[in-house]
Amino acid sequence: MAQWTGIHFEYEEERIPFAIIRAILAQLYFHWTVPFAEGNGRTARLLSHQLLLGAGVPAAAAHRLVMHAAATRSEHERQLRQAARPGGDVAPYIAYMARGFAEGLRALWDEVQRAQAEAIAHAGLAPLVDPDNTEAGRRQITLAKALMAHAEPLRTAQVLRLDPELALLYARLSPKTLQRDLEHLARLNLVIRKGRQLTPLPYPAYPFRAGK
Repeated sequence: MAQWTGIHFEYEEERIPFAIIRAILAQLYFHWTVPFAEGNGRTARLLSHQLLLGAGVPAAAAHRLVMHAAATRSEHERQLRQAARPGGDVAPYIAYMARGFAEGLRALWDEVQRAQAEAIAHAGLAPLVDPDNTEAGRRQITLAKALMAHAEPLRTAQVLRLDPELALLYARLSPKTLQRDLEHLARLNLVIRKGRQLTPLPYPAYPFRAGK
């Protein structure tokens, strides 16, 4: 059994949901008591944040609850007034905060996935595109990174407008050099070429995931 602040849980996974509700209620009751002349909102958010940290929630994740209350200030104040009415119910406030927290965690997950994908792609491009560490290969890596960052279909004539460094690399070279480099990336399945149309493809690897 897991033990936390004197409360026993049959399953470990019950601890975090309880911690979230506890943090939300602590924030709510701090707003109600208004112990200070000013700074009560900031202190209430700090309290809920510290409670989540104490329960083992990572700081980046715990901060999403704070961000939700701060980013939806008008709705937060409305929810507080509703809960504070005589006979008011705290459940809608808990639901509002929990939904916002869940949405924030989903957004954080997406940010982490994108960052992981970008890190993996940049680390893997060199051995894939330029295994022999050549000048042409380094140029092709720069081209591949610019296309992957763009991530949308474009015409060949638009490629050199993606990045000033890219334009400088090809400025003194024959236009055929760009065509040959694009063909090389196409053979590596980093772009699809159809006439003058290019479609960048994601790097063929997936970010690390829990349990994988």
